[in-house]
Amino acid sequence: MDYNNLTGSISDLKIETCNFLLRLDLLGNQITDSVPTALSNCTALQELVLAENYFSGPIPISFGELKSLQRLDVSKNHLAES
Repeated sequence: MDYNNLTGSISDLKIETCNFLLRLDLLGNQITDSVPTALSNCTALQELVLAENYFSGPIPISFGELKSLQRLDVSKNHLAES
């Protein structure tokens, strides 16, 4: 779903049951808010691309528990250290 001019927040998405999601690419949209902690429920996630949006705040520490994650790209956002 990269470069689709998606706007708003993804924090309200119901991500609790995403056990089979392998890749989420939201590159180059206009998504705001913080990076949702609920994404850490996606235990099979191998690639998470959130680059070139308007995310702010820290990267959730729970992302460290995503054992299958091979690529995490959060470049070109407004992230901060926790």
